[in-house]
Amino acid sequence: MTVADECRSCGAKVIWAVSAKPPAEGETLKRQPLDHAAGHDPGGKLECWRGDDGIVYYLPLRKGQQPAAGHHRATSHYARCPDAAHWRNRSQEGTQDAPTA
Repeated sequence: MTVADECRSCGAKVIWAVSAKPPAEGETLKRQPLDHAAGHDPGGKLECWRGDDGIVYYLPLRKGQQPAAGHHRATSHYARCPDAAHWRNRSQEGTQDAPTA
């Protein structure tokens, strides 16, 4: 899950991350593509880190909040992909497809 993939829309490298927030009852884990190049993005709105299990996790950062020690700022690929609206609409319709190979 942490291997770089390629966006099926724009070809950018992305890394899949899993929400560190436990899902509500009846929901599945939320996954999000992060820009590979923005893994240490000082303007990123997500905190990300690699867990001991090798999985990359993310949480949203509140305004003014800094990532914990050893964690990094990242940017969702949806913030930069020119076809983000297409993929966002598909996920809202309940499909699990996302812009990766």
